[in-house]
Amino acid sequence: MSDTKETGTPPASNATPQTTAPSDANNPAVPGWNTAINGQPPQPGQDGNNANAEAQSVLASLANGQDPLAQLQSAAAGLAAAGGTSENIDHTFIDLTGNTNTVGTTGTGFTPSVGPTATHSTFTPISTAPVNASFTPAPAPPVTLTFNNIGLTNHSEPVLQGTGSPGLTVTVSEANGTVLGSAVVAANGSWSLTPTQPLPQGASTLIASSSNNAGQSTQSTAIVTVDTIPPLAPVVHITQHDDGAGSAAISQTDLVNGAVRATVQLDASDLQQQGAANITITEGGHPTTLTVHSDGSITGLASGIQASYANGLVTLSIQPASSGTLLQIAATQTDAAGNVSSPASDQGLVSTAPPAAPQITIEDHGGIIASGDIHNQQVSVQVALNNPSLQAGTTLTLTSNTGEAYSHVLTAADLQNGSLALNVPAAANGQSLTLSAQFTDSIGNPSATSTLTATVDTTPPATPSVSITEHSGQQIASGDVANGQVQATVSLDASNLANGGNAQVSISDGGAISSVTVHSDGSVSSSNPAVTASYANGVLSLGIPEPANGQAVSVSATQSNALGNTSLAGTTSGTLNLTAPSAPTVAITEHSGQQIASGDVAHGQVQATVSLDASNLANGGNAQVSISDGG
Repeated sequence: MSDTKETGTPPASNATPQTTAPSDANNPAVPGWNTAINGQPPQPGQDGNNANAEAQSVLASLANGQDPLAQLQSAAAGLAAAGGTSENIDHTFIDLTGNTNTVGTTGTGFTPSVGPTATHSTFTPISTAPVNASFTPAPAPPVTLTFNNIGLTNHSEPVLQGTGSPGLTVTVSEANGTVLGSAVVAANGSWSLTPTQPLPQGASTLIASSSNNAGQSTQSTAIVTVDTIPPLAPVVHITQHDDGAGSAAISQTDLVNGAVRATVQLDASDLQQQGAANITITEGGHPTTLTVHSDGSITGLASGIQASYANGLVTLSIQPASSGTLLQIAATQTDAAGNVSSPASDQGLVSTAPPAAPQITIEDHGGIIASGDIHNQQVSVQVALNNPSLQAGTTLTLTSNTGEAYSHVLTAADLQNGSLALNVPAAANGQSLTLSAQFTDSIGNPSATSTLTATVDTTPPATPSVSITEHSGQQIASGDVANGQVQATVSLDASNLANGGNAQVSISDGGAISSVTVHSDGSVSSSNPAVTASYANGVLSLGIPEPANGQAVSVSATQSNALGNTSLAGTTSGTLNLTAPSAPTVAITEHSGQQIASGDVAHGQVQATVSLDASNLANGGNAQVSISDGG
């Protein structure tokens, strides 16, 4: 390729051609090349570097696909002087390729030759005829273009970039021809642009194209995968109880080997595709963050925390802090594109302090359940409720060795009363009754178990023996009465009496009721001063005021032991009968005047009859006959 450069003023007719070479003869664009013009140093306004600058301009035109002929034709036309004389055709030629340049003139012509090492020559043509310059331009440099792959992104309008030929325009479009934007390649060969509309979800093939004025063009493609959809939010669950007040609490029964159990459900598919999840465990304000990786491994574990992953489920085991500590678990999941799910969380108050153990008592006598402690075959059990650790909603569980079980949920009224009474079936006589009681609060924390045992002893003392001094037929005759008192005795178990027992005697005397008590020390007390009583060696002697003739006297006695077991009653009664039978009728066989004649005597005996009350005899009566015979 050849080029021309018009410089300076036509030289004198005797000027001789001169050639000056730069330090790099093959590079016309070497900076600082200062070439003499017409063999003279540059004048003001003239600079041999102007030739170099214009050569640079030509190169730029070629690089950008522009036609440099206009400049070459202008330079060639300048060889002819304005007036057609040879004085105005002094020119400087620059060999841009290092090859011989040939310039022909009409008429005389000349062929200056510049060797490969010379790039600047000055000459004077020998003819004023117009000069015709001919050359063949070098082909334009190829258009270069690269398009960087973005791969996976969570931006629907990601920045697209690459490299190309400086000054050229790069246009990016989708495969369907939709233009996404254009950019001019910077001087450093880079370009970038932001799409004018969002890219669709999923993988897209984008096409970048660039061309120059010479008609050269090129394309480059890149694949962009857009994913702006976050994973599903995890599901966090702590094993705990509803405390009955609308809050959650972690009780003893929620623990496994002393540790809190929790799970975090993740999107297994997203995790496997280069995703991750973050789980933050906060105890009492102290956070620990675990990371679940796409291969299922978990990092970030701290002392007291264990975690495992399988099939999308993270299982956590957390040694809790002291009761009253708030445990919080929060989790998010991130996919390979960087999309973060909505957060999920759960929390619970560690509440593992149990209620106090129950205080239970049985209505008994020092561990012995007597007959007086049993009502309708049941024993009364008292449970104290005055412990401040007890709350409404706490459940009392009571079981017995007889197979009975009771459950009662405490109310505010129960707590206000301070105790709770329950009736439990009694065991058989001579058997033990064992009770076990436990409190469980509303979230499942159990108290220690309280146990109480008592033995059933309902065996009574022997039945007292009671007697009244009287005649057969329970008739109290006048002879049975002494000093105006009916006499009676009560035989008691002296041993039972001495071991804390007592005896109760009830007396009915013609309708008047009196009572006598024999105490364990042998002392006697009477409700009626008219009734006399004394005790000695197991026998109680009684003097009961004589009732009216025909009225009954009854005595009933029971004996109780120290447990309160009472014997059966010993009783007796009698009726005061002071009425004599009808007088017998006595007759002697005799004559008037109470004269017994010989005829009145039979077989040597005086004959006599006594008429008696046969009914009286039949009811236990008798008759007494006294005979006086001759003195």
